[in-house]
Amino acid sequence: MIEVTGGQRLVDLDRAIRGAFNYDASDHLSEFFPGSAKHSRGFGEIDPEGGGEGARIRIKSLGLGEGGKMEYVYDFGDYVQHV
Repeated sequence: MIEVTGGQRLVDLDRAIRGAFNYDASDHLSEFFPGSAKHSRGFGEIDPEGGGEGARIRIKSLGLGEGGKMEYVYDFGDYVQHV
């Protein structure tokens, strides 16, 4: 389980997921989505160095409650998807 606080940013969650699943931390973009990644617009890409439009978004600004869900896609070529 990965827990985050509302004050953390999406880049923090991205780094935790990359570490937990041993994903390459120096390559491949990722993005979080409010619903289905295939049917919704994402919050913005996050690059491996922590930049990108989605990186600076605070988790509390997403309007998710405890147990809320969103989708995460790592590496748009292989399209590794998590809920």
